[in-house]
Parts: sequence; structure tokens; C-alpha cells
Amino acid sequence: MEMIYVRWTDSALFSGWTEAPTKDTGTSEIETIGYLIHEDKKHIEVAQSKSSTNHKSAIMAIPKCVIIERRKLKRSKKW
Repeated sequence: MEMIYVRWTDSALFSGWTEAPTKDTGTSEIETIGYLIHEDKKHIEVAQSKSSTNHKSAIMAIPKCVIIERRKLKRSKKW
């Protein structure tokens, strides 16, 4: 299973009353590292953890249109 690094843009939420736009509103740049478990034309799915029985946890779907950078990570012999 491939380990990847993804840098992507996500929406941002400012929960208080404010004059908008400000430096606190807009989008956020996110970095994610995990196991690539699915990919199609529109999105990738990354799992944060996997078990020895191949179960996955904390699966995140990231639309490809918001991906800024994506790299395959080299696995060390310890993995």
C-alpha cells in the first residue's frame, strides 16, 4: 500500500462575528500524510492508519481539483 504526502487547499471557517473578508476568512492550506487506499478521476482517499488485518481508520476523501502537491513517500525497512 502506497504512502503519500498531499498538500491541498480546504475551506476555512471563522465562527465568530466579523467584517469579511479578513485574513481569518478564505481557504486553508492543509498537509496530509497517509495510505492511498482509493483513487478515481475526481478524488483520492487517504487513510491515517491501517491494521495488520488490512482494516483502515480515519479515511479522508480529497478532491483532485484542490491538490497543490502530491508525492509518493519512500518506505523505510522499519515499516
